[in-house]
Amino acid sequence: MSQVYTINKNQIIAKASDTFIAVIDGEAILAMDDFYEAISKALNFPDYFGENMDALDEMLYDLDWIEHDYILLMIKNSDKMLQHEIAKKESIIALFEGIDNPYFEVCLL
Repeated sequence: MSQVYTINKNQIIAKASDTFIAVIDGEAILAMDDFYEAISKALNFPDYFGENMDALDEMLYDLDWIEHDYILLMIKNSDKMLQHEIAKKESIIALFEGIDNPYFEVCLL
């Protein structure tokens, strides 16, 4: 079955079954610490998350603590995320693109 998502203002409806949807606001992410805190909270990372890119890669590859078949991370206002740290933002996006987890998707809004 295909995954269909409808976005209407701040409402997100997953018509596909068993999809965990996490939303973070890029406008509130001014520094890497903000990003690590937001993604950790949104995806319910375990306490042992090391708040660095290697640890993030490991968390996103695994995600077995989320008891859903699919996981969708939506970053609203993604154009405002890390506005003054473009290289770090590009590193995050590259990491997302390289995650070898077919059950995890990212949508930049």
